[in-house]
Amino acid sequence: IREDGQDLVWVRGFTGGTALSSMARFAYFHSDLRIKLQAVAAKESQLFSPSADIAVRVQGGGQGMNRRPQLFKHEISYNDSCFQKKNKPLPLQDLLVLCQSFGFLVYSKTLKKFIRPVAASAIDFVHSPFASIKFLILIGMQNWLPSMQWMWADLNGYHFPRVQFKNFILSAELWLVPKNELKDILQNNENPYPLLKEKWGLPEWVCMTDHDRDFPIMLNSKVGVAMLLSQMPKEERVVFIEHFLDSGVRLGAHSYASEAVIPFYEEGINNLTASTAGVDMPQGDFRRSQGLSSNWLYFSLFCPEAAHDQVLMKLQREILTHLKKYKILHWHFVRFDYPVDHVRVRFYCGKGAKGRLKALGWMSQVFDKWVAQGWLQDVKQETYHREVETYGGLKGVELFEKLSWVDSRMTLDFLNWSAKKRHVVRDNLGGWPSFSHIEFAFIKTHLWFEIMGLEIVDREILLANFTAAPSSPRVLISPEIKDLVRNAHRENFAKWVNFIRGSENFEMQSLVSPYRNELKMIYSAWQRDCKSGKISISQEQLTARVIHMSLNRIHILIDSPQEQDFCKWVRKAYRSARLIANN
Repeated sequence: IREDGQDLVWVRGFTGGTALSSMARFAYFHSDLRIKLQAVAAKESQLFSPSADIAVRVQGGGQGMNRRPQLFKHEISYNDSCFQKKNKPLPLQDLLVLCQSFGFLVYSKTLKKFIRPVAASAIDFVHSPFASIKFLILIGMQNWLPSMQWMWADLNGYHFPRVQFKNFILSAELWLVPKNELKDILQNNENPYPLLKEKWGLPEWVCMTDHDRDFPIMLNSKVGVAMLLSQMPKEERVVFIEHFLDSGVRLGAHSYASEAVIPFYEEGINNLTASTAGVDMPQGDFRRSQGLSSNWLYFSLFCPEAAHDQVLMKLQREILTHLKKYKILHWHFVRFDYPVDHVRVRFYCGKGAKGRLKALGWMSQVFDKWVAQGWLQDVKQETYHREVETYGGLKGVELFEKLSWVDSRMTLDFLNWSAKKRHVVRDNLGGWPSFSHIEFAFIKTHLWFEIMGLEIVDREILLANFTAAPSSPRVLISPEIKDLVRNAHRENFAKWVNFIRGSENFEMQSLVSPYRNELKMIYSAWQRDCKSGKISISQEQLTARVIHMSLNRIHILIDSPQEQDFCKWVRKAYRSARLIANN
């Protein structure tokens, strides 16, 4: 189906209920799209196409769809608007989107070129094979999510801006620099950085990305220039991404302005986007690619900040020559200047204690040699053991990693659900207070209490200062927080709770059920490990950890001016739960 002789949007190769259900829900709230799909269905039904029944399900809002025929192709016309940086919007009806099984391309009729969609989401929309249908949904929900911004950049351009959702940096700033021009500037100028900054806007610190390895480089130094020239890729363009050493963001005792995490991979378990966002992890595999395990080795290398570059460069060369021999699969560095200058190195050595011991012996020899030569002042191997003790042993690490992985996926799903449902409940709730933010945290915590058999003293449990009574699994609420909630928001909160717990809300129940089952499995495993003595984590600590994770999400997400009071008591509850969880 075409409009004015032009293809609009093609979606190919999606099967099962997810694609069709998502498409129907998206169309349900767009009357112009619903009319088009009904026309498509009428035409396709004459050809006995499996996609003919999509318009029928649109009328029902997309509920109750579990198994549906394959959706081969359909086309959509967008009539909303998007938000571009510097207030230069591209109308969505100007876009031609080609969705395929391995991503999609977006073409602008006005600009007459392919462009790259950049959205405030943890999903890599261009490369993820699962993200195309979500892209179509989210792009239609912009007007319901005013804090979500969309930017569009030329696919043939040199610069892609940072993607940031509130105070989350989801995608670093990126530059694509022609290799020949870059080499010419580096080789023919004693101080090339001013030219690099003027020509491409490169900052002083960047990371050069080469096949899932990120090399931190200071362009305004001779060591950095030499390092860059020695690591030139074969491709025609050099890829630089933003380096957060000078981000200026401060939080707690550590300064993110002086901390940078740089992962390196010999074998890509997940690409950088997937490992940080967690979007491509296989279901059932709870251990994150950068998580703690017995196969990680930790070292703290103490040296002056001025020597960090030389140490990193020497260590990269040493590791690259011994990767295969000692089965070092991937590793990364973290720079610190608190409390003293040092570089932390973390190695993943694969499975098997034998290989780990060999790698440990080799790295110890290398670091001892560097201390003798004066490259390093001191070396310590202690971070790993301390973190394992914090989490109550390896079983505790595994338990909390499972909880964190489930919580992350629940957060994303509930936020998406809340955004789609916001217009339905806004009148009943009176708009208080940022419905989507509180909703998923309430559900997650309520699920956990239900599974553990805990008694909820009051339904305003999330709006409280959490403390765990040592003699009872009961969770208590401080009087001042309870009074604040009751006096200010009693009526609206009751409406919200009734909506969440409403038996007619079939869609909510179907969304929650898979996570309820996963949490039951985690809880059962914890009970077995407690009985066998493999783990020594109390029920109060476990509950506090769950509350801590839920409140952490709320605390970070909420930043609008009208929610300042809300932020105050959420932060207070967050701190209390964190203290219990780490006790």
